[in-house]
Amino acid sequence: MSKVVSLHGAPIGGIGNEPDQMVVDMLEDLLARAKVGDVQALAYAHVAPGGSVANGWEGTGASVHSLGFAVSVLHHRYYSGLQDAE
Repeated sequence: MSKVVSLHGAPIGGIGNEPDQMVVDMLEDLLARAKVGDVQALAYAHVAPGGSVANGWEGTGASVHSLGFAVSVLHHRYYSGLQDAE
């Protein structure tokens, strides 16, 4: 049986309904930056209580290629982090 850990090496418990303060802080920071024009495009993936997932993106025009590049970099960082956790 495998042991599931977060990218930071901490065991993952059951996904509950309590807010994750780090996620809330990150979203509030992104919202503040978007309101002053510092975020022109955004891609996201999220996990809801019960483990259901969703993803999407907003932003078009000149930002579309930059967003695609950023998603590719995130993909690499995410899977590199998974390997480092083992």
